[in-house]
Amino acid sequence: MHRTQRRAPTTSKSVTKAMSALAEYDYVHDTVLVRVSHYLTPDQAAEYKAAVDTLK
Repeated sequence: MHRTQRRAPTTSKSVTKAMSALAEYDYVHDTVLVRVSHYLTPDQAAEYKAAVDTLK
């Protein structure tokens, strides 16, 4: 894995924290990253998290 690939999620999170319009829900399972729109409610986003948690 290239060094910048490991740093990208940290950079992405710091950018989204700084710009609330870009805020999103990020869920990671192994090598899968699921990004869910900030337009969803926390309850709706939790449904995506539950689905990600079932991945094998």
